[in-house]
Amino acid sequence: MCYYSSMDYNARVLEQELRKPWKIKQDTMYQQSFLAAANGYNYGVKLPAVTIQDQAIELMEWSLYPGMPPDIAKKVRNGTYNCRSEEATQKKSFKGPINKGQFCLIPSSWILEFHTIPKKITGDKKDLKIPFRITNKEGFFAIPGLWNPYKNEQGEIVRSFTMLTKHGGEVFSKIHNAPRFSRDCRQVVMFGREYWDAWLDDKFLWDDRLELIEEGVIKDEELVFHPVRHPNKIRNINIPEMKEDYREYEGIDKIQYPELLDSFPNTL
Repeated sequence: MCYYSSMDYNARVLEQELRKPWKIKQDTMYQQSFLAAANGYNYGVKLPAVTIQDQAIELMEWSLYPGMPPDIAKKVRNGTYNCRSEEATQKKSFKGPINKGQFCLIPSSWILEFHTIPKKITGDKKDLKIPFRITNKEGFFAIPGLWNPYKNEQGEIVRSFTMLTKHGGEVFSKIHNAPRFSRDCRQVVMFGREYWDAWLDDKFLWDDRLELIEEGVIKDEELVFHPVRHPNKIRNINIPEMKEDYREYEGIDKIQYPELLDSFPNTL
């Protein structure tokens, strides 16, 4: 799953948008834009997250560091940036955080998924990968996740997290159409505001949370999506300057792709 998440709000805007009494641990952490990639990224990439324990927004490392010996944990961590929610309790990496009630939310303004046009259609040597920016009508949502702390080489306690996924709906299946996903397309879980409190409620058991994921995921009719510029030029960087409208980055505006006319006539 090639997935990007952006966060482009400074601290004051974040508090206003969320209308929540969450503390912000690093006052200056939202003074620039955040753009992180799960494809070709390193473990130093950090995104804002809210933990069920602290009810506070802080920067946490994306890709969960499991409670295992360091040599094993580093290898396992290559596959823990996402977590299949329906299989989570079967995985040692995720079972510990679930049993400890280590749940979190990752606020975001959009995610990125790729649509594949086979080379046999384009006539090129490689398949064409077209990125789609996906958000909701509100333009702001939160991704449920699990978190776990670990001690880094400097002896500091660092918090890491993973994002929960589910079976892809119609929109994600249409966009995220690479052949290897044809039988089991995935999508990151996106919650609207009305489900945030429930996810950060420590009274909810895991089975309740699985039901919440199915009930609370933003429905297809509420999603807004369109093709954008390929992210190679904007991968793994912080973008310090934003447009006058803080919701928009250079590079995520709608791009014309004639190849999509048949499949996505309403996105062009």
